Amino acid sequence: MTMREMNCAMRQHFGDETSLISRANMENLMQKHPDKVKHDH
Repeated sequence: MTMREMNCAMRQHFGDETSLISRANMENLMQKHPDKVKHDH
């Protein structure tokens, strides 16, 4: 995702007044949508 796309997504999720995502909001999103890790064991 490009920074422009990320900014657009953040505005859709948090509202137009949010130009930069806060650490708390980012951590919340990371918990809700964790990266999927493939293990080749």
